[in-house]
Amino acid sequence: MNDRPTVDTPHVVAVVLTYDQCEDTLRALESLHQASYAPLTIVLVDNGSSDGTAEVVAERYPNVHVLRHDTNLGAAAGRNTGIKFANGHLDYDFMLFMDNDCVATERFLEPMVLALSGPGAVGLASAKLHRQLEPGVIDDGGGCRVNFYTGSTRRRGSGEIDRGQYDRPTGPGHIPNTGCLLVSPAVLRAAQRFDTDLDPYGFEDLDFSLRAMKQGHEFRFVPEALVHHKGNMTGFGSYTPNYARLKGRNLRRFLRRHATPWQRLCFNAFLPVLAVKTIVREIRRGNYLAPWRLMMAYFKR
Repeated sequence: MNDRPTVDTPHVVAVVLTYDQCEDTLRALESLHQASYAPLTIVLVDNGSSDGTAEVVAERYPNVHVLRHDTNLGAAAGRNTGIKFANGHLDYDFMLFMDNDCVATERFLEPMVLALSGPGAVGLASAKLHRQLEPGVIDDGGGCRVNFYTGSTRRRGSGEIDRGQYDRPTGPGHIPNTGCLLVSPAVLRAAQRFDTDLDPYGFEDLDFSLRAMKQGHEFRFVPEALVHHKGNMTGFGSYTPNYARLKGRNLRRFLRRHATPWQRLCFNAFLPVLAVKTIVREIRRGNYLAPWRLMMAYFKR
């Protein structure tokens, strides 16, 4: 990893957010250090971890900028801390958001940078994510296809064996999340950072990308950029009642901001079907309270 920009090579700042996941975070940081791209500077935002993550990282990787919150402020506020630090202290061309449970391949960043700086440059570029624990299985093959009528946000190709079937441009309606997303400063200005009203978690990444795209910034999926994603519910561990409540609350806010009145009306009409599917799924898992919290959170005024 090289902190200093070289001539004509865009300087990338990687913002990694972590909370009580020391081993996952160390694997993510090691993969960034092993990446062939330079110049690359890493900013780690520790969102109130109690497992010593910040101290271990500071000792093992002294060239990483470690920013520490005393408490978990949420995904949006945490990423905003990284953005604010980079804007005030670093001279950079592009910003990479990568989840702390990702392991990047050695040459993942070069094609992403090319998407933002080469011919037909765009404002947002996302990597292809494979599931860490299921080799060869797609986790994200080009962003989420948001269905505002049903409230679904299924990732493109998720759960499928990767045979190259999604190694092509995404169609209209696909929105990148921040699993591994490279953006330009113009996108940061257009989106006006992450919305802390969506803290601690849920739809803050799709909201960020969608606001930038509505301002005319295009998104490109870069299948040559491969990253392995473990996947977890940071701070929750499973589909808990509290996790469900927060997701329901933020889904309501997300729909109010981005869906049309007709789409919201259709979603509310479809909600009983969604509720039954969610309840059946979670009861099969022995999780009885979570689906009820999800429904209550959506309808709470």
